[in-house]
Amino acid sequence: MINDLTNETSVAPADRQREAEALVAKGHAALLHGKHAAEAAGTFAQALQIAPDLRDAHLGMAEANFALGQFEVTRAAAAYVQRLAPGTVDAAIAEALTLCLDANYPQAQAVLDDAARRDPGNAYLHALRGYVLRCLGNDYDASLAEAKASRLASSVDLRSIFPQVRRYAAAAPVGAEGDAPRLEPTYSTPPQPMSPGTAMRRRAVQFNFATRGYPIATYAIIGVCVVMFALQSTNDAVTLALFQDNNAVAGGEWYRLFTAMFLHEPRNFIHIFSNMLSLYFIGPFVERVYGTGRYLLLYLGTGLIASLTFFALVPGGVALGASGAIAGIFGVLGAFFFAYRNRLGPAGNAMVQQWIFWLGLNVVFNVLASTSLAWQAHLGGLVAGLILGFVFLPRRIMA
Repeated sequence: MINDLTNETSVAPADRQREAEALVAKGHAALLHGKHAAEAAGTFAQALQIAPDLRDAHLGMAEANFALGQFEVTRAAAAYVQRLAPGTVDAAIAEALTLCLDANYPQAQAVLDDAARRDPGNAYLHALRGYVLRCLGNDYDASLAEAKASRLASSVDLRSIFPQVRRYAAAAPVGAEGDAPRLEPTYSTPPQPMSPGTAMRRRAVQFNFATRGYPIATYAIIGVCVVMFALQSTNDAVTLALFQDNNAVAGGEWYRLFTAMFLHEPRNFIHIFSNMLSLYFIGPFVERVYGTGRYLLLYLGTGLIASLTFFALVPGGVALGASGAIAGIFGVLGAFFFAYRNRLGPAGNAMVQQWIFWLGLNVVFNVLASTSLAWQAHLGGLVAGLILGFVFLPRRIMA
């Protein structure tokens, strides 16, 4: 009987520990979903009620409350993690969060760079490193860190779980001649929690966090193409009025050069699926690197050049499809990889090779999907994308 009681009491703490760990896993999943920091914070709090010394729960509390703007809670939780597990990657993340509260972004970057080498598969770590780099004005390296975090988090954009980026400004050297320069942030005290405000204001803030960093131009283009395909499939007059008929273009209907890039062969689901799938894979990265406005300009510009190329080389020809513009975005992506392959180290050449592979695969898909491939438009769009991709490289990246 004594043995039975001993076994019962020894199992219960283990069960509670597993329950707490399950809650931590649930909290991390909510946080890395990108929009549920409040839910994550509540889940981590439940875990701590069961296991007050659970390190992962304290780190989760620090991360979730940093997203919510509850910075005093962030500081306390981060300090607890550093006491529980000094020298670990978790402690490094906690230290970096504290340094962010103090606006000491250079030191936070140094801590996170070391932690990333120790734990390269930690999605939150790379996302936090991207946030710190944004605050330091290094948007190029920030984009790479954010892209890696997104890949590790199943394509979720984790920028929405951080406060608004506040640029770090270096002050001019002070003191007697020969003294080391002193760096001062744009603010010297930790940022304060957001005031509750009105319900409308809170919703506006939530909306900004929810949509920040989304490739809205890519999704808008995909949406327009899908809507147009649905209209074409039910009404052939739409296709006849808007596709690229070079005889009609020569007669003055120049708008067809533009409208054709949003059309696809009616009822040919493979054609639109292959094109939209290609755009879905490459568009978001290009949009994040170049910016939404520049990306939209590149898409429309390369698509128009693709249509003009087909018009010039195939008098009397007919064409429709987004393939020329998508080839242009492939060209822009190639320009980016070629321009920075040396800075990316061994990964740079691998990216160029992957770009060539996916470009070839895209061409194969289009050959199989379309009954008549306008290769002239593809070539015109690709060349235009390569050229304009170099021309419009963001200045901060080029510097």
